[in-house]
Amino acid sequence: MLEKNMYSEFQDILLTVQDRNELLDEISLLSAVQFSTEKNRLQATLENDIRLVSKGIWKSFFEDSTHSQIEWQSWKDELQKLPVIQIQVGVELSKKFITQIAHFIRQNPERANALIDIQYMPKLIGGTQIIIEGKFYDYSLSSRLKTYFSDHSQEIMALLIK
Repeated sequence: MLEKNMYSEFQDILLTVQDRNELLDEISLLSAVQFSTEKNRLQATLENDIRLVSKGIWKSFFEDSTHSQIEWQSWKDELQKLPVIQIQVGVELSKKFITQIAHFIRQNPERANALIDIQYMPKLIGGTQIIIEGKFYDYSLSSRLKTYFSDHSQEIMALLIK
């Protein structure tokens, strides 16, 4: 399991699949330079190549000790195993709204570690489609319109023919 201290440090900034991918990139970068013989390579990497949002966490992480390649790989493997909830929406969402969605989902103890994967799909018109653990839930306006037109097609055709 992902080292509790490490995960708890990153949990607030690890909300989406994109956040996870950025953290995985940082892990790859830092694990590669941790044992570099180039003087101050790790410090330079922390200063220049790491996102501001995670820079302080990584700096404190290295104050304690160095970490083996096995530990780095273990963290990457565990990050890949975090559950993902896909949310398809018909409009672009702000970072603030995405954060609110993630925090709302994490209120459920069973989803406390879940990441969200927001996908923009303009054909939805409005509403959302959600995929959780392989189950598909459709709350989109486009599916409701399809159902409506399918259920009332005879009536609609009769009105159009008049």
